Amino acid sequence: MLGMKEYKNVRMLETSGTSIHGIVKRTGIARNTVRKILRGEENESRYVLTVGKPSTVEPYRALVEEKLGKGLRLKRIYREIKEENGFAGSYSALKRFARRLSRENPTAYIRFETLPGEQTQNDWSGFEVEFENGKRNCNLSNFVLCCCRKMHGTWYERGTLPNLIDSHKKAFKKFEGVTIDIVYDNQKSVVAYRFRKEIVLNGKFRKFAEYYGFNTVLCTPYKPNSKGKIERPFPYIDDDFVKGRIFKNVDDLNARYEQWLDEIANKRVHGTTGKVPDEQFELEKLRLRPLPEKEYEFFELVARKVATDCLISVEGSRYSVPWKHAGTSVTVKNYPNHFEVYSATEKIAEHKKMVEKHQMVIVREHYEGLRQRRKPARISTMQAKFRMLSESHGEEYFAGLVKHHKACISIVGPKFLRLFENYPPEVLREIFSMCVEHGIYDFTQLREYLHRMPTVVTAAPSGCVHHSNIEPRDLGVYALAGGCHGNC
Repeated sequence: MLGMKEYKNVRMLETSGTSIHGIVKRTGIARNTVRKILRGEENESRYVLTVGKPSTVEPYRALVEEKLGKGLRLKRIYREIKEENGFAGSYSALKRFARRLSRENPTAYIRFETLPGEQTQNDWSGFEVEFENGKRNCNLSNFVLCCCRKMHGTWYERGTLPNLIDSHKKAFKKFEGVTIDIVYDNQKSVVAYRFRKEIVLNGKFRKFAEYYGFNTVLCTPYKPNSKGKIERPFPYIDDDFVKGRIFKNVDDLNARYEQWLDEIANKRVHGTTGKVPDEQFELEKLRLRPLPEKEYEFFELVARKVATDCLISVEGSRYSVPWKHAGTSVTVKNYPNHFEVYSATEKIAEHKKMVEKHQMVIVREHYEGLRQRRKPARISTMQAKFRMLSESHGEEYFAGLVKHHKACISIVGPKFLRLFENYPPEVLREIFSMCVEHGIYDFTQLREYLHRMPTVVTAAPSGCVHHSNIEPRDLGVYALAGGCHGNC
């Protein structure tokens, strides 16, 4: 038997001009039955409204409503009523039942408006921002004055407590005051612990709030509508500011965002109030609480161990400190954009934080004196070896090498020693004398000269000297014009 729904559907299709063939095709009802309905042979009173089959979840209605009221997820509700209450239905049935409950009990709210100077709302939101070197995620700490809807915000790489406090100070400076209340969600930077009505604020943030004299108001968990004035602008910011723009760095992102707020966002007619935020702000700022004379100074103290390469790690990057503190423990004063390093009460270094992680920042002055401290021992060892080769001429020649090669002597000195150790002392005395006389301190030219020398200075086993009457060639032809030819 057809139901009333099918009967009315056939009548509606006829009214819209659909043919009998079309009605049969669309409804699946037999042609003769359609004809009877259209001729009036089938009376509407014969058809009754069909009642759907009751849901398998209906016996558990009170239990499901209770769990939904606590904010539990459907998968958890399904698991619990299946294990604890013997529910034999499917997860799809539970989803359909939950949708029906939401239609039967629609969510409704009373709009909450505030007086001028009464409330500000703050929240973080992450965006995928395109920079010149590629896309990466950035976090915006945004503020909205609830009465006039004026916005201000600051962008950061990370949503840390120092950055949150830094964004507050910049917003207060822009607004030229602070409201009575500021509304937050339950982020860890603000709330240390929360269980039902028991709330413990983060101690560092609580001191900051007390300094500026505003009340910290927390939203009910899983109720984003309780701070809708700050939630609503984020899609607008993404569509109108972030998308389609390429930024140089985070500083450029902040500068252009402030320009966009001043020229567009706070100059537009607001969709809810129907007024321009900047114009309404002129009235609200008269009700804001004044700021303290001195800005709140916030930093985190962290301990770090200086590695043997004189580097410490701060927020994923490594920074140098003076080499004298290698292997010791130091204290870091961590500010939002920079940090200072202290050994006891002495400030030994200061760095601006790198935006990206895994960077290395080295200040050359931090290593001054380290190489000189080690060099004398190496040079004195080489000087002693040259003196052993030839007591007077060897030391004189080594002094010329140091003067000629300067800082490279620690590299080229051992090469000269390996070359000279193949010759007996009598021959080396003559070689050193002629090299000093003609200024031959280049390794390549000296080696070429030794290979072309007559037998009087040919390499021989220790203690054996070859004698010849052939006069040696003038070394002046091998003298250098000066400089170090790539061997240092």
